[in-house]
Amino acid sequence: MRIEAYSQVQQLYSAQKTAKTVKTDKAREVDRFQLSSVGKDLQVGKAALKETPDIRMDIVEPLKQ
Repeated sequence: MRIEAYSQVQQLYSAQKTAKTVKTDKAREVDRFQLSSVGKDLQVGKAALKETPDIRMDIVEPLKQ
């Protein structure tokens, strides 16, 4: 078994690890969230559905009688 070959491979991997730890200015970027017009319309529709009652009594009462 050749130990020299293992140490050469180990040196390659250790060189790649140091290259990945370099900090960049990308950490300063801010995440943003934006709703599309369709998303806004769905949000308005969902709010309107919450306000309406589940049972429409104006239709149910005549049927009961």
